[in-house]
Amino acid sequence: MVKTKREYIFATCFLSGAAAIISFVSLGTQEWVTSPAILSSAANAGGLRSENENDYLKFGLFSGTFNQTTAQPATYEMTTVCSFGLNVCALLCGDNMEESLEKLYNGESDIKSLECPKIVTTTDKLYSEITDTFKLFVSKSSGEDRTFINAGVWLCTIIFLLISGMAGIVSAVLALWNTVSNPYQNYLSIFGLYIYNAVAFFSVSLAIVLWGAMFSQSLQANNLPTAKTFNDGFTTEGLSSLGYSYWINLASLACYFISISVLCIRNWLISIEPEVNVHIEDNADPVILLY
Repeated sequence: MVKTKREYIFATCFLSGAAAIISFVSLGTQEWVTSPAILSSAANAGGLRSENENDYLKFGLFSGTFNQTTAQPATYEMTTVCSFGLNVCALLCGDNMEESLEKLYNGESDIKSLECPKIVTTTDKLYSEITDTFKLFVSKSSGEDRTFINAGVWLCTIIFLLISGMAGIVSAVLALWNTVSNPYQNYLSIFGLYIYNAVAFFSVSLAIVLWGAMFSQSLQANNLPTAKTFNDGFTTEGLSSLGYSYWINLASLACYFISISVLCIRNWLISIEPEVNVHIEDNADPVILLY
């Protein structure tokens, strides 16, 4: 039974479990990229303004929301749609989203199917007449201005986060097991804890690097690929930033690193402990040994 420095194994269990939870929270939340959304130049020329940049876009791996205060205040829900043949993803809504994505990629505009469902509405009666006026000034984005999420990066980010979370759970369970048992298989023993934490650490590292690189190269200075920026006259150029759903993965990364460090410290402390020499006295009668 692993009784030596058992508190270090408990610490590893806690750290790995916490890191795994963070990875799954990151996957399920909608703030990988956030951005104020302002009206495009054409809409502003028509006399409409997006005051104080209160229109706000939240972009997640699987879904996102658009909080609109201009014209008719409401919150719209969108879903991430990908075309791996074209290697693009976007936040869209309405019917036939895959077909709409292909049309957007090919430069088409005024796609009627991009109607987003409202999940929260306020003061509908007050703004019912403004909405029709607002639509007169909507400027459809041109194909040249469109930016999309790289489908390969999107998929790899999800896969690496899943691997990280699953490896973290396995590590936490094995750490708990190793406090009450002493499995002889390498992949179930203390050595296995090093392996699973290392796999989780490098997986979440790759997810952070891939998404961060894509954001800085193609999303930060351009319009985010959503139904509202493609079809409703809003722009996020130069306004977007990485949200907490991305940044909390740094906490997960730190937990895995500390977990591996704790295991190394435990191993070092055990190695410097003085060896216990057992002296066995032989008190047997030498005469008996003759027989």
